Amino acid sequence: GITQDPLYYIKEDNTIQSLGTIGRHDSRQFVPVNTKIVVFPDKKYIDISSTPALHDLNWSLDYPEFAFLCEAGNRLWGCTSDGTQIWVSHLGDPTQFEDSGTDVGGWATAVGTPEKFTGCCKYMSSVLFFKENSMTKVLGDYPSNYQSYTYQMDGVKEGCYKSIVNINESLFYYGIHGVMTYGVGNPNLISQNFGELELTEVTGGSDGEILYLSGKDNNDEHLFTYDFRNGVWIHEDDVYVKSFARD
Repeated sequence: GITQDPLYYIKEDNTIQSLGTIGRHDSRQFVPVNTKIVVFPDKKYIDISSTPALHDLNWSLDYPEFAFLCEAGNRLWGCTSDGTQIWVSHLGDPTQFEDSGTDVGGWATAVGTPEKFTGCCKYMSSVLFFKENSMTKVLGDYPSNYQSYTYQMDGVKEGCYKSIVNINESLFYYGIHGVMTYGVGNPNLISQNFGELELTEVTGGSDGEILYLSGKDNNDEHLFTYDFRNGVWIHEDDVYVKSFARD
């Protein structure tokens, strides 16, 4: 069976509350929407509206299997495991995705490009859904004016969704050709001096000024920092960082 890990919630008064156990997954995501924190891929959520508690999402069997989730506009956004659809939840309610015919209801759209999704994130006034060789951008404030646009470009490399980092509205991620930065227009490669180094399972983080990037190269492990103001890369250590976090 799946190995279980304990789950704890740190309250505002810094006391710690046990919430039970969840399965151990390398693709773990915690996505806050309103007073609920979705625990993915366990299909559970933490309700923090009163005493924090762990609940089953009880998503309808009509809902697809999601590959990645993110929050934007007080809604849960998801892209499907088969790479064909984007779904958006009801306003403030990540448990419901049905189209109610109103702007508080859900929304979905088809994506015609091949390949699987490799990651998603909120970016400025849009939500971005990546594949290795394309990106679909959704603009709009509510279902009746959502519009999606797909671009052929270097997207996020498979297995590297944790490399997506937003620093002062500049988006960094690891693609099939190396580290990319995205702002307006096409993404730009910024890791030319990596040579033939090809990383996998790349993760990223930031302190607001420096980009931290970690990945594996065959049996080797790497931790890099990038001073994006001066365009300087430093190889910090032969170590792999599984995930980054920041207050």
